[in-house]
Amino acid sequence: MKSSAFFNFEKVLENGSTFMTHLSFSNKNGLNQAVVGGLYSFPFKDKTNKINRIYIGCFNRLDDALIPSVSIMMDKYTFGLSYDIYNNDLSGAKLKQNGFEIALSVSLGKKRNEWMRTIFD
Repeated sequence: MKSSAFFNFEKVLENGSTFMTHLSFSNKNGLNQAVVGGLYSFPFKDKTNKINRIYIGCFNRLDDALIPSVSIMMDKYTFGLSYDIYNNDLSGAKLKQNGFEIALSVSLGKKRNEWMRTIFD
């Protein structure tokens, strides 16, 4: 049995940039995981004058890992790069298995807002 809850919020700032927050909690077989973090984005235009965004920020998987993250959102594609910096004591040898994560997502279908795309679209 697995249960989860999450909260996402993105606020547009005066200069067209945004600040995004994320909170999530999940429980699976008695193991709890909580993630909290945020990203700051700033817009940029491509050759066709479409507004795209770069997101930079950090998440914390509580009692497990710190996760710096960078994402680039262009038209219907989002490319992300993050790095897990583990801070737990699960390994008996005290070896930390840090790792990169690369993500590519494609947005299919209608956008929620034509004037403002977010990382949650």
